[in-house]
Amino acid sequence: MRIRPVRDLALVEPLPADDVSPGGILLPDKREGEQTAKGIVREVGPGLIGTPIEPGVRIAYRPAGACPLQGSDAILHLVPYDQILAVIEIG
Repeated sequence: MRIRPVRDLALVEPLPADDVSPGGILLPDKREGEQTAKGIVREVGPGLIGTPIEPGVRIAYRPAGACPLQGSDAILHLVPYDQILAVIEIG
């Protein structure tokens, strides 16, 4: 099954939440609505062409504004452009 987003939506594969900080401190659970999620963009709608949001990019987004979908092998999120907070560059 292939999911192709429309308008200004990005199809994002959520990454597991960090339970431990880089310094080794155990992080408490955050209340839903206050947390920020990280994920990898898998597909983008036509409204995101020409933006830094493209397939393969890691992003931070508000999960409360995302719509969860069951993909063929994982749960994916459809995330509106205005819920994307940052592009995460590693290295």
